[in-house]
Amino acid sequence: MPRSVTVACLAALLATTVWAASPSPMNSASREEVRLPLSPVPVEPGPASLQVGSPAPMFSYLAAADGRWHPFSELLEKTDVVLVFAPTNDELAGFERQRELFAQIDIQPVAVTDLSTRKTTALAKRLPYTGLLVSDPMAAIAGLFHSIDSSNGQRLHSYFVIDKKLRLRAMYFGPIPSPELLAATAARSLGRALPPSAFTSTTDR
Repeated sequence: MPRSVTVACLAALLATTVWAASPSPMNSASREEVRLPLSPVPVEPGPASLQVGSPAPMFSYLAAADGRWHPFSELLEKTDVVLVFAPTNDELAGFERQRELFAQIDIQPVAVTDLSTRKTTALAKRLPYTGLLVSDPMAAIAGLFHSIDSSNGQRLHSYFVIDKKLRLRAMYFGPIPSPELLAATAARSLGRALPPSAFTSTTDR
């Protein structure tokens, strides 16, 4: 084939390719096809998607006590849990003070911090705190439970009662109540009565 013919064929092919990639206004896409979102569509569900009675999000956590990864479902095979996000040092001290009360109603508080594993371990020693402290510096667990303020990225104070069947029995977004009130709320959501010591400890506080 003569070189001039070959060049002409290539030119025609390139023109066809450009036409397909950039159609003219006379051959434009329909309005439905060009209505693209101007901002990214959020893919994370909002807090309302967490429903009492529905399965709780599952995760693996890095325990400050031994520095090892553990599946959360493994803990729930042994006990019901109240998962607490962004507790203050005073709230952790309250959980420690009332650890026997939580043990009597077979509910284990699990506190999730935004600190690294090293800093979480140091915090447990400094308080001291013998309960389960979970390190979540990247907010992976907090994100699952929608406990992050979207306006500033800070952790939201919240708690979730989760039973051995891996279901949410209660949840709350806001200030963490006293350990006695939290124990009472958790026990009520699980259909349990509080022991007499709960009323004594609340009165004597």
